[in-house]
Amino acid sequence: MKFAAVDAKTSFNSPVLITKVKALLLNICGMAVATLVRAEIPWEWPSDPTFEDCAKTLKGSQYSAKYISPQTDFERGTAEIANVGGKVLYHWPAHPMTSFVIRDDRLYCSDYIPYRPDIKIACIDLLTAKVIWNFTLPLDGPRVILQYSNKVNLALRNDKLFVFSQQWWKEGKFSWELSPETGEVLRQSP
Repeated sequence: MKFAAVDAKTSFNSPVLITKVKALLLNICGMAVATLVRAEIPWEWPSDPTFEDCAKTLKGSQYSAKYISPQTDFERGTAEIANVGGKVLYHWPAHPMTSFVIRDDRLYCSDYIPYRPDIKIACIDLLTAKVIWNFTLPLDGPRVILQYSNKVNLALRNDKLFVFSQQWWKEGKFSWELSPETGEVLRQSP
């Protein structure tokens, strides 16, 4: 976009000048937003987070978490969140590496099978046991069990939910920054 030189006689209230400045500002803002959406999300990965690690973070809170092992090696176990009185408020399919976080009576949990690329994140209102939103990570990989392995970690920082996924089939590290309120993707990398 080219601008003509502004001399002392040019009015800064000129409709042409105002239109050009608005267009320039919108163009700059658009580039900044596009850069922000693709910006690198700081990687956060504790040494192999487990369900038990997540459960320990609830100590002293109004909630507790319990993992129930499956009956056979070919099934998934169950994760349960209970209140102080022991009443189970919510449960979902899980395994020992399932991650979750709780804040403000909302459960953010992962639901996935380590040897499949299908990873779901959900937000549940623990007061009503209603699912607020679901998000399926847009990943793809081989469907052959022996070629695939993944792990997921969740973290709440400030007002954002971060989802980190290690995809071993191509040694990829993927990150998403989600709105905890809506599950909308705010940023992702790569």
